[in-house]
Amino acid sequence: MARINTRRRGARNERRAKIILEDDGYYVCKASASLGAWDLVCFNHHHLRLVQVKTNRCRLSEKKALIRFQAPEFAIKELWIFKDRVADPLIEVLAYDPEIV
Repeated sequence: MARINTRRRGARNERRAKIILEDDGYYVCKASASLGAWDLVCFNHHHLRLVQVKTNRCRLSEKKALIRFQAPEFAIKELWIFKDRVADPLIEVLAYDPEIV
C-alpha cells in the first residue's frame, strides 16, 4: 500500500469529522487552509464547538496552545484524534487545567 502524504491524510480526517458533526445536526465551517488554531467551527441552536483534528497524535505544546486559546465561555473546545485503522476518533474536551498549562 502506498503511503499517503500527511496533508492529504489530515484533510481526509477533517472531512470525516465534518461529516460526523453534520450528521449530528451541526452547521460546520471549515477554516481556510486549516492553519489556524481550529480546523472546524461548528454550531447548532444550543452549542458552539471549536474542533482541532489531528491524525494519530497531538504534541503537548499544541494541546497547551488550544487549552489557552481565549474562546467565549460557552464554546466547547475539542481535540479529535483519528488513529490509523480505527473507525471513530478519540475526542477530548479541552478545559483549562493548571497542571497542563
